Amino acid sequence: MTWEWILLGALALVLYTYFGYPGILLVWGYLRPRRGERGNDVGNGNKPLVSVVIAAYNERRNIARRIENLLQSDYPPDRMELLWSVTVVLTKRLILRRATNGFVS
Repeated sequence: MTWEWILLGALALVLYTYFGYPGILLVWGYLRPRRGERGNDVGNGNKPLVSVVIAAYNERRNIARRIENLLQSDYPPDRMELLWSVTVVLTKRLILRRATNGFVS
């Protein structure tokens, strides 16, 4: 009698795995709002503030291209925060000179 309950429980777990859980996800997907219907979504122009972290050591030749790349991206510069950890003074000066073109402080 006990092995029958064990077999029935194992069968129930297998059925739940293949049919129950995907069914729950399907119903949940229909009930929750779509990506474009949320109030704080990227699609309606209310983009979140992002932090761009630059860790550089003696990258004087490459850092200017990286900052220009960030400024040319389609993400608004006023919603980007530039954080850096640089060890060479010339690279720090270059970042400060290039990064004042619209980044959040």
